Amino acid sequence: MLSRWIAAVAALTAPAMADAQANWSGFHVGVNGAGYEQHATMSGTADVVQLSGLFVPNRGIVIVPGTSVSFGGGGQFNPATSQSTRSKTNASFGAQAGFDWQFGGVVAGLEGDIQGTRRSTTNVYTVQMPQTALTPPGTTVTLERTARISTEWSLRARLGAALGSSTLLYGTGGLAGARVRLTNTDTFFDPGGPGPLNIINGQQTNVGQANFGASGPTVSTASFSKTRLGWTAGGGVEQRVGAHFSIGLEYRHTDLGRVTYAVTDTIVSAGAVITDTQGNHASIQPSISNAATSVRLHSDSISIRANFRF
Repeated sequence: MLSRWIAAVAALTAPAMADAQANWSGFHVGVNGAGYEQHATMSGTADVVQLSGLFVPNRGIVIVPGTSVSFGGGGQFNPATSQSTRSKTNASFGAQAGFDWQFGGVVAGLEGDIQGTRRSTTNVYTVQMPQTALTPPGTTVTLERTARISTEWSLRARLGAALGSSTLLYGTGGLAGARVRLTNTDTFFDPGGPGPLNIINGQQTNVGQANFGASGPTVSTASFSKTRLGWTAGGGVEQRVGAHFSIGLEYRHTDLGRVTYAVTDTIVSAGAVITDTQGNHASIQPSISNAATSVRLHSDSISIRANFRF
């Protein structure tokens, strides 16, 4: 009977004795799943050429100059700064590895992680183009900017306190980096209708109106990739589960800074030469040329982490 009681007490106290001997020192590797709130602030310009090159019989040629439009995209567009911030919730999966040293109740370490799941944020802004000698009101251009992160990584220091025998509370911070692709998709559309022909070679005339019908959509696309460097900081809690496993919860804010992308158009579609009922010939060649786009990316994330400790 006494031997059974001794065996039962030993079984109950064995996990506690193992926890008392637990130490956070050593290597660890693991996996994680994270939820991200990605914030993208974008601003820039685009150069738009509307319907141009009109030839009026016995009159001359009308050249409509290009128009430079500022954009910020999204519903939070601020005309004063021509920029906006748009947020999107994303999920990501990754892995981490590191080494910890424990000095009494203090734990210090280094850890690196990598997130391989793609996530993106898109800003869209539609602007009404000014009426010209050849285009009626209602002509629009839609400017779309998508920033996509394909791979993100970090290298961080960790400093924390061992609470009891199995809990670690820590702060972390260090270098962050990501591969980011910016993709521009700009669309020009002229709904058609009478455009007043009141300027021919800089002179006021009475030639009436021209109506060439709807034109477009004219689409211009461009993309450019760049590696971004920034910083990340946050904190978390980790709980030992047995002798070699731990699970944890970590929050981090990551700022990849602001970078200007100088993109080059890769596809431009345009129309052909047409004639209206009055014999006016117009070369329908509306186009959109991408200028530099400034992009700032930062995010807030919460991750669930599982580690194997050697």
